[in-house]
Amino acid sequence: MDAETTQELVHNGRRIVITTLGEARPSPGARAASPAPATPKVTIDGESIPVQYDPGTKQYIATSHSPYLSHDTLIDLAKHVADHVIAKRSP
Repeated sequence: MDAETTQELVHNGRRIVITTLGEARPSPGARAASPAPATPKVTIDGESIPVQYDPGTKQYIATSHSPYLSHDTLIDLAKHVADHVIAKRSP
């Protein structure tokens, strides 16, 4: 059964929402050594941030906003995009 987890935080005045959709418990036939990551959804101030997981490096990439940098966690990715992409736009 899939479970949805949502984290909300405010970073430098920006509202970040991270939602992951993944298995609540591993299925009986699944390999325990390397579970697949949950499917992430990130929004910053209501703007959807496309995110992709790289299984080779085990890191996340903001494909449209910062495609050349990878991050260990979704929170690190969201903070980077909020500070270095969204905050730099003209008002």
